[in-house]
Amino acid sequence: MIGIQTDFQGQDLILFGTLDAPLTPEDDLVIVVKGPSETLDVRQKGKQGVLWVNEKTVRFDNIPSLYHIYHYGTLASLSEIILARQELTLDRLKLNTKDPKDPFRQALVDSKKKWGLYKEDSASIVFRGPHLFRADVDFPVRVKTGQYSVTIYLFKKGEIVAAQTTPLMISKD
Repeated sequence: MIGIQTDFQGQDLILFGTLDAPLTPEDDLVIVVKGPSETLDVRQKGKQGVLWVNEKTVRFDNIPSLYHIYHYGTLASLSEIILARQELTLDRLKLNTKDPKDPFRQALVDSKKKWGLYKEDSASIVFRGPHLFRADVDFPVRVKTGQYSVTIYLFKKGEIVAAQTTPLMISKD
């Protein structure tokens, strides 16, 4: 559990895990940290005369408030189907639109990235031997309170061979 107090400036969490067998170059280890769902509006502004007004609004319902993807390996052996089904990249995150080039979707993802709420990271998982790994997971200052999930996937030759989800609670102290 992570407690948020009035002086909360974000927090780092260190995850440790072990594997039964060492990873090979064809294997991937992926950790997905997902925050509670929220609804957000993305607005497009336009100038009408001397005023800037909201011209169009797109509502994004039931989206994760935080979505961090940490991976060890290149993900090159994973099929498009697995990447999409497990939402293992931000481009494959299921939001209102499936088109990663949609300008409203891109504005939402860019804004979340700016605040450290959405990210992909290939450097935070470090092995401390052939079986023991450590991942540095950060929770930025703008995290919401609620139940988070931490899911660890192990892929061998492009197939999921193990997955484990652990809940994590963030609350106000």
